[in-house]
Amino acid sequence: MLAEKNKKTKEVMSSWIKKVVKFSNKQFFDRFVIGGIILVGIFWFGVTFLQYQEYAYRTGDTPVAEQAIWNTAHGRIFYQSFLQVDTNLREHLNFVQILYVPLYAIFPHTLTLFFIIQLSFVLGSIFLYLFVKKRISNLAGAIAVGLFVFHPLIASQAVGDMHVVSVAGPAFLMLLMAYHEKKYRAFAFWVIFMVFVSEFVAPTVFLVGALAFLERRSWRWFTPPALGGAGLFLAAKYYITIGFGSSANILSKFTPQAIMSIYKIEKRLDLIAQSLAPLLWIFTWISKYSLLLIPSLMIALFIIIPGRIAGGSHVFILIPPILVLIFVDLLEKFPNFKRQIMAIAIVGIMLSLHPWWKHMEIDASDLTAEMDRAVEMVKDGGSLTASTQMGPNLCRREEFFLPMNEKMTDYVVLKTSKLTKSKNDLENQELKYDQRIEQSGLYRAIFREGRVVVFVKKEKIAELMKVAISEVEAMEESELQDRWAKVERRVGWLEN
Repeated sequence: MLAEKNKKTKEVMSSWIKKVVKFSNKQFFDRFVIGGIILVGIFWFGVTFLQYQEYAYRTGDTPVAEQAIWNTAHGRIFYQSFLQVDTNLREHLNFVQILYVPLYAIFPHTLTLFFIIQLSFVLGSIFLYLFVKKRISNLAGAIAVGLFVFHPLIASQAVGDMHVVSVAGPAFLMLLMAYHEKKYRAFAFWVIFMVFVSEFVAPTVFLVGALAFLERRSWRWFTPPALGGAGLFLAAKYYITIGFGSSANILSKFTPQAIMSIYKIEKRLDLIAQSLAPLLWIFTWISKYSLLLIPSLMIALFIIIPGRIAGGSHVFILIPPILVLIFVDLLEKFPNFKRQIMAIAIVGIMLSLHPWWKHMEIDASDLTAEMDRAVEMVKDGGSLTASTQMGPNLCRREEFFLPMNEKMTDYVVLKTSKLTKSKNDLENQELKYDQRIEQSGLYRAIFREGRVVVFVKKEKIAELMKVAISEVEAMEESELQDRWAKVERRVGWLEN
């Protein structure tokens, strides 16, 4: 009885697989897959539009990164005032920022940056489909696209806080496809491109050289990635001086004492499990390309602070393209097990859909209307400090800071906390900063609704109202707010 039931199940499965394969061979299948990729890209852009409108960005990564690009477009190359150094290359060697500048100079908006990132994922996915289709089959190409597009790490960089290095995902995919097809010129081009992304890719790029040495034993294939990876590491060690990008900080994590004192191991292992889930963990390690996963997994285990996993997920963006090439490599290495390998990949994609979808949820602020009105209270491009949620709407200016900088800027735009004390250090910093502004005597509150408040320096109010500071100090709050509302905004479309 059980044998008959199993036989029927196998027949049903075999029939279903035959139908899928038959469908994938239809002429319109290419248009179906490529159209699906484009629709995903449009969906991503819709999500980011709503996130921007609803003040849903909870970290400062987006506005401070954008401000450096805004300054670059205005002649101040890679100047990011938040860092308080001459160039943000002192924190990360993100030369790839220059890629964003031409289009951003025409359309200076946060969504322009997301559009470039999302477009890179869309184009990379289309090239991936055509690559796998040519080498294996239409169906395998569609599954490979699914492994890439629906990976949670891709989702986090497509719609999460903006990181200019997110384009490393599709760029590394192009590098690996060129390597796999032995297209040397394309391979050399993408190696050079990767070297200009950021220092965190250096170990992985170097390992591409190691793989080429072991597999092809040719200096032509080994030299570019080996020199590129080593050169990028040395450049980072010499030039980076601040922040989490400091090579000294990274290297210090690999002391025996640091390794023995790893904390929150469950969170670290969960990150690794989620990252490898599309190929079901153990299955991943059967391919030669698994060598390239080692740096990312070492970062997850020993370097990244668990509390920064969400905000720092861009450093794991090389994992999805590596998994895709592992999938392709396995299909070619074990042609007799193609159906089983593709079935495992489909199960992996299904497992990834829930965490992928979580990234699409819009964490809208409960004070959106108040923040909209607060943004309108900023009248020119003067120096400004803003809470992280309002940062993307106000960062397009030469001097922009977050509350943790504790700067006495012309404008201070805050979403104040409900708390008087918090266990979170960053929240405590913001609480202290809010109190410092209130008590400084340098500001007047020209807007206060709910927990949203806008302070403006008395000198700035006097300048724009064309009155004496003593008159500003003497005004009743209601009169001040009425007169301030009538001041013409000088923040043009190039600035805000």
